[in-house]
Amino acid sequence: MKTYDFSRDVSLFQRGLFILWGFVQLLVGTVAFQREGFMQGLGILLFGTVAFCAAIFVVFRFNRQRISVGDVGVVIEMGPARSRAIAWGHIERIIRGKHRLEIVLKSGDHLDLPGLDSPGGKGVAELDVLWDQIRSYALERSISLDPA
Repeated sequence: MKTYDFSRDVSLFQRGLFILWGFVQLLVGTVAFQREGFMQGLGILLFGTVAFCAAIFVVFRFNRQRISVGDVGVVIEMGPARSRAIAWGHIERIIRGKHRLEIVLKSGDHLDLPGLDSPGGKGVAELDVLWDQIRSYALERSISLDPA
């Protein structure tokens, strides 16, 4: 199974939020050292540092967008917990837009995958490679394709 990564970078808002959180954590830790004593101050500072580091890893998962294509079907991972595997037998049609894919299922559901234009221009080339691979699997299984 080949995986294509269209994950976004961390936004300026997210960066600013973590800078603010880090600054507030240092301020709270400093105040705790002065008012509550060394052990409580150290505990608050260590807890805040661990929570801050864990949150940084979580924010990257919020921006995750991966598409895997293989013999079995298509696996779509978006965000921290949204993952869906779709077998080729359940797909009726695949539509390609300029920077998106839409998968129409036989049940009538539509899966729209917008924003496949990752920064730096690699998204368009990677989307072309993804489309070529999807097209080869779809042609083998008689799934209709609508290219852009």
